[in-house]
Amino acid sequence: MRATFDGRERPLGDVTTMHPVLLVHGINDTGARFDKMRSVLQARGFGPVHAMNITPPDASITLEVMGEQVMDAVRLFKETAEAQKVDIVAFSMGALAVRTWGSWRPDGRLRHSCTRRPAPSPPALGRHRRRWERRR
Repeated sequence: MRATFDGRERPLGDVTTMHPVLLVHGINDTGARFDKMRSVLQARGFGPVHAMNITPPDASITLEVMGEQVMDAVRLFKETAEAQKVDIVAFSMGALAVRTWGSWRPDGRLRHSCTRRPAPSPPALGRHRRRWERRR
């Protein structure tokens, strides 16, 4: 089986061409949410795979504080894995924390950022609400 990473086709499980993977959970969750995903990724040759915990996992801290925790986790993970790059999988509030951290990077961007059905931004929220109210 083959897979595509960075636009190049490589054999699935070719660990010499894959980066360590950091998993970042959403609000009111923990890294344990990724236990099954972590074991599947490792079985397919990705790794090392680590799930971080944002502390506290609720909305009592700002995105900047969450972004600092992501930054610290990436730095520590790169050191322990002896890697130059880390791939990050995040969802919900974890994805926003990763994007916040990414905005501080010296090059000003993340290499890739993908979300599935992100929440509408405030201007769009009103449009969606009006659409919903018309259906009632």
